[in-house]
Amino acid sequence: MDNSTKYTPTPWYIGTMPGWGNLCILRRPAADYSSRGVIGDAPIVQLIEKAPSWENSYPVQANAEFIVRACNAHEQLVAALRDLEVSANSLQYCFDRRPENFGVALTQLKADAERARAALAAVEA
Repeated sequence: MDNSTKYTPTPWYIGTMPGWGNLCILRRPAADYSSRGVIGDAPIVQLIEKAPSWENSYPVQANAEFIVRACNAHEQLVAALRDLEVSANSLQYCFDRRPENFGVALTQLKADAERARAALAAVEA
């Protein structure tokens, strides 16, 4: 990880890690850890079930899956939105000033919208 990265690089995984006990969000698949773990490695997040003093319990597994799915999809979703923004601006420009290029801009917008739909489908799966 270089110094410009502000978070642990994706993809992230859910599993257990030797020596940490509870369910964790990991930076590599749980199968990559031996029974002794990996020296110097720690989970991104260690999840805990309801403590005896808590009033509420939370769906820890479902929350972990949601966090991992959202984090792993983040870059793809941001890229899809940026592409859509560029295509929408191009389409508006062509509509206003270069109508002869409107068809090309509309085709690009449709392609970018399809990539955005695919990114959303991956997150919603």
